[in-house]
Amino acid sequence: MDQPSHLRSLQALELALRTGSLKAAAAQLAITPAAVGQRVKALEDYLGVDLVVRGRSGLQPTLELSGALPHLHAAFRELAQAADLLELQRGQQIRVAAASDIVDLWLAPRLPAFRARHPNIALEINGEGELPRRLGAADCEISFGPIGSDGLPEDRRGELLFHDHVLPVTSPENQRRVAALGGSARLEGFPLLHVDFYRDDPRAPK
Repeated sequence: MDQPSHLRSLQALELALRTGSLKAAAAQLAITPAAVGQRVKALEDYLGVDLVVRGRSGLQPTLELSGALPHLHAAFRELAQAADLLELQRGQQIRVAAASDIVDLWLAPRLPAFRARHPNIALEINGEGELPRRLGAADCEISFGPIGSDGLPEDRRGELLFHDHVLPVTSPENQRRVAALGGSARLEGFPLLHVDFYRDDPRAPK
């Protein structure tokens, strides 16, 4: 048996026994349960012994495998750890697109904590940062939009990060003048703002 097939068969065997079923192993390997079974069967044919049996609690190792199984589990734990370390050394890149006020007021204050938790992730925000500029879509887009945008295509749907807050602002002189007026005359001469953007939002300002 060639080395790549040998490793794939050992991986399928170890994962099937660790998860307890061919189906669970197949889900992690992104192949069919039948393909997992074929890899295990190929290894059994190569060695000339049975390696697994079906028990009440799922797949179980045979006596021929039981002595080697702890080493098999340990070997794949080490391989997984080595892969994680190599991924960290390689680093990752995220390109973000967002309105400038969102970047300045919401995103920027959170960046130090993000960098402390993910020191190997390089960021580019609106074309600025640690990465060379590129053409094409960003990896992440932060935008201002209405609640419940279910009409968007699947690849454009997002997650609500925060609600904004709308409040009227006036000068002390306007406040003094309004206070001096009575009843409905208080709003005389003031433009009325209609924030239609929030029409379908139950938290919309009235």
